[in-house]
Parts: sequence; C-alpha cells; structure tokens
Amino acid sequence: AGRHPGHMNVLLAEADVPYDIVKEMEDINADLPQYDVSIVVGANDIVNPATQDDVTSPIYGMPAIEVWRCKACVVLKRSMATGYSGVDNPLFYRDNVRMLFGDAKTSLDSVYNSLAENEESIRGGAEASPEDRCRGAPEPEVYPPASKVLGVIRERRAGERRVSIAPSVVPALRRHGFSVLLEAGAGTAAGFADDEYLRHGEVRVAESANEVLLQADVVLKVNEPMLDEVQMLRSCQTMVGIWSMHASQDLLEALRQSQGSFINMALIPRISRAQKLDALTSMANIAGYKGVIDAFNRLPRFSRSSVTACGAVPPAKVFVIGAGVAGLSAIATAHALGAKVFA
Repeated sequence: AGRHPGHMNVLLAEADVPYDIVKEMEDINADLPQYDVSIVVGANDIVNPATQDDVTSPIYGMPAIEVWRCKACVVLKRSMATGYSGVDNPLFYRDNVRMLFGDAKTSLDSVYNSLAENEESIRGGAEASPEDRCRGAPEPEVYPPASKVLGVIRERRAGERRVSIAPSVVPALRRHGFSVLLEAGAGTAAGFADDEYLRHGEVRVAESANEVLLQADVVLKVNEPMLDEVQMLRSCQTMVGIWSMHASQDLLEALRQSQGSFINMALIPRISRAQKLDALTSMANIAGYKGVIDAFNRLPRFSRSSVTACGAVPPAKVFVIGAGVAGLSAIATAHALGAKVFA
C-alpha cells in the first residue's frame, strides 16, 4: 500500500481507521520499547533489522519500523518468503519474535476470541453493582473558554449539498477553544438540522452569511468563495475551503487584493504527515463510489451476473480510466456490485 498517492488513505477510510492513531515512523520508534507486544501483519522489508544493523545489506539505511525493540513481537505471514527487495529478514529468528502462519484475518480473529474469553473468565461473568455502574458513568466534558469564533456559511453554488463541518465535529472544535457561529440552514441540504449543532453548546445560529463573516475569526467553506465573501474578509480573518486550482481571474485578483488569509485544502500534499488534512482524498473516494452508483442507475441492465429459469444474464463490463484515489474507489465499487472490471 502507499505506492501511489492516496492509496493508504483509501485503505484507512475503508477500514474506518481514525487518522489520529496513524503515526509517522519517527513518532513510533522512540516509544516501541515501552510496548509489551507488536503485531506485524504481512510487512517484511519495512520491519527488517538489516536496514539498521547490516551495512552490507542492500536495504541498509532504509527507514524501518523497529518492532524488534518491543518486549515481544508476533509476525503474521503466509510463509518465510522475502519481501520486494529479495532480502532475508533476521527479524523472524529473534528470541522475542513468534511467527504465526496462515490467513491473517483468521489468525487475528482467533487471537481476539481467545482474549475475549480470557477477559470474561477474569470477570467471572459477575454483573456490575449499581455503585460500579455509577463510578463508570462518564463525567460531562468540560471545555476550555472559547477564544476564537469559527464560522460556517451555507454553500451558494447551485446543486451543492455539502457543509464544511458535521455536528459531530463540534466537540473537537470546542476542545481547541472555538465557539461556532452557524449560518441558519447551512447543514440542511447535507441532512443536518441546526438543532443538531446547537445541542453541543457554544453554537450560535446567524440569520445570514454576512453576519457570520462579520463576527468569525475563521470561516469554513466547501467550495471556492464568492467575490462578495472575499471582499468582506478583514486582515484578522482566515477562510478555509477546497477550491479549484483553476479559479477565475476575477476571483484570483480579488484574493490577491483581499486583506484576509486563505487556505486551499486542495493543495495539501498527499503524505502521511498531512493525511488528517487530506480532504481531497476523502472527496475523491466518494466521487469514485458515487460515479459507479450513478452509472448503474442509468444503465438499463444488471451489474452482476444472474441465472434464472429463463436463462443467464452476464455481468456488466466496467472500464475505469485512471487508478488514482477516485479510480481505485470506482474499481472497488464496481467489483463489489458484481461487474467485470477493466482499468
């Protein structure tokens, strides 16, 4: 994974892995000696000690995740075969390493079930007392005082249904010292009523976009700003959005003359360190999925093969041009629908 920009981001999104637990190598290696066990699923060269210890190795000096520094390491693989580099991995023979061969999912499911059974036996199946349940009840979260106002305005482009933040994001913003000023109806087209934002507290509803632009320190949008929005921004304000890199000359000139600051999320590089900000990959993933769904909605035939008493229907053939983030998502969606996919 990761041999093309955005691949890893797609895999993480499909597996519902939150970005805040995905770390850079340099963030991980220093802490590994404190861990009881590391679990390696399929990786080889990137966890090879020869990258650090063997100056004669062709992969010496390559960055690696130093899993061998944990108290124990479990490696899940199908065989002892080498990785892409063709270099043997001495990790597999270390005293603190155990090899677990076979299908990784089956193996991990077995480990998980064993842990669950062990946890149940430790608890003895005893029901928690009312006092224990009270002690375990979460305390209401206390947020820091708001020092900045974050504004959310309704998208004015025809056909646009998205909104820059969902109600579930409000608590995270409050933890960072933001209050939220929401234009009335900003999230309605996306399926979020104003009340869903208000339930988190420190959220106010403004009657117009102008009111938001006058009061907010940071303004969030999905699409590129309108000319009048740019002209209203003051020097102390910042606007953030996902904008086309081929904006009109009038807009570019207005941005140049504006006193405000602008951050275009479409220009953030697709690297692991910046993946929390990679909104473009998320949108491309959705676009690939939606493109296939819309295509089959218009195609007058089944996507998958079907065998009935009246005869057989062959699967549809789908040709995907491009294998970037959107293309990979389209390929996966068409394949899941039973189509025969070419790319």
